[in-house]
Amino acid sequence: MSQMNITQQTLLGTQVHLPTLPEQQKIAAFMGAVDRKIQQLKRKQELLEQYKKGVVQQLFSQQLRFKRKDGGEFPEWEEKPLGSLGEFRTSSVDKLTEEGQARSAGELHERLSSRGDRYALLERLCGRLQRQSK
Repeated sequence: MSQMNITQQTLLGTQVHLPTLPEQQKIAAFMGAVDRKIQQLKRKQELLEQYKKGVVQQLFSQQLRFKRKDGGEFPEWEEKPLGSLGEFRTSSVDKLTEEGQARSAGELHERLSSRGDRYALLERLCGRLQRQSK
């Protein structure tokens, strides 16, 4: 199917609906307000992402600990070799552990944090720890 050409005469003769200038100004003010709100929400998202990053760092350094439902303390974290948690394949985790650059979950977390892989790592580690504890 081919597209037909529109002649200049047809284009210039096309009727369009235009609001009055005061209504155009109202529309522009409204769209500006929406843009400002979007910018505020983007900034809030950035701040929440920074907060989450800080919380993750505090959790894995154990500066921040949660309590059980009864208010008691959870037991101390166990330190285990990554290899005992399962099999890791074709990822940043493989590369670092195979090269001997990381020997513990904390050290691996630190190394991967700078590479932007921390959330994928945390999800994998948490999933493996949950399966192991069952």
